[in-house]
Amino acid sequence: MLLQVYDKPVPITYTDPMTPLAKSTTRERTLFYMHIWSQSDLLAFEEWAHIPLSGSLFVGEGANKRVTAWYDQNMVDAFTTHVAQQSKKDPEYIPKLLAAYQNRTATLGAFITQKRGLGSVSELREFYTAFVSWWSPMSALLEFPDLNDAPSELVNEVLVARRETERWPDIGEEFFHASMQHLFPNLSDAYSLMTPEEIFILENRPLSEEEKNAIAARKKGYVILDGILGTIDTLEAEPQKKDYRRASSEAKSVTEVRGTPAFAGSVKGLVRIIRYRNELHTIAEGEILVTEMTTPDFIPAMRKASAIVTDEGGITCHAAIVARELKKPCVVGTKIATEVFVDGDLVEVDANSGVVRRL
Repeated sequence: MLLQVYDKPVPITYTDPMTPLAKSTTRERTLFYMHIWSQSDLLAFEEWAHIPLSGSLFVGEGANKRVTAWYDQNMVDAFTTHVAQQSKKDPEYIPKLLAAYQNRTATLGAFITQKRGLGSVSELREFYTAFVSWWSPMSALLEFPDLNDAPSELVNEVLVARRETERWPDIGEEFFHASMQHLFPNLSDAYSLMTPEEIFILENRPLSEEEKNAIAARKKGYVILDGILGTIDTLEAEPQKKDYRRASSEAKSVTEVRGTPAFAGSVKGLVRIIRYRNELHTIAEGEILVTEMTTPDFIPAMRKASAIVTDEGGITCHAAIVARELKKPCVVGTKIATEVFVDGDLVEVDANSGVVRRL
């Protein structure tokens, strides 16, 4: 199959091109950030599982910066299985993973602790490299399976590592914004749709008209498919590659979803869907917060909610941890709750069994 990369066709190979991709996460992110994410995924699969990643897709909606990640679940399962097997076969596997994570955390931390951002494009290039490198072991830690089989001290180290840097992706994005506003104040918000390469070019010359037009075209949307940037038209032209919209269309006929109970309890209430951070103020006291995932910015809204439901995450994710602290019924990892329910739906959150149903 071919991926149209701004007028240049590039061959893409899939393990199974007929396998539909599964929705993973949705974020408000710049293209610079998404490029880091896609490249670090490729690195993580190679570095920690020794397998090439295929079937990863990021769909950017363009000007609103909303990006959804989709993966071939078979590839994700292969990665997780390899990490699990290696951690049992090789007693040094987890320590090596943690050591890599901690060393790269120190390198990246040297950048993002500079609150004012970076002073040169060359430093920004170094930041990009450090971010990709750091994210690779982080991906393995986030996907780390079957923690119950590992020694307790290692489990604690993994959980501490996750918790200490859970905000680093957000902080890294904020740091990038601060750097770009300092380095290129005249770009306004245009840099949010620029690739790292296009930004690094500015160290030596201004952008060409062709490059400016390519950036402007991304306001309609873009895709990153197996690490390669292309146009949104790619998805419409090759439906056999991924019925990536299928999950959303099928969700419309569903009346209940299932996930992982993060804190037990049962409550009925009205749904409030939160997709963007600037919507957090809309939640009223006692409503059911339904979102893709939570970050520390969500905590005031989580305090108001009578229950919390997420598309993403497991028992160690941010939503689960905060729900336990707040003692709020919480179901995580439903995958499609934000597609099934709408604002004002009356639902019952049964966080004892992990079921959320429309009444």
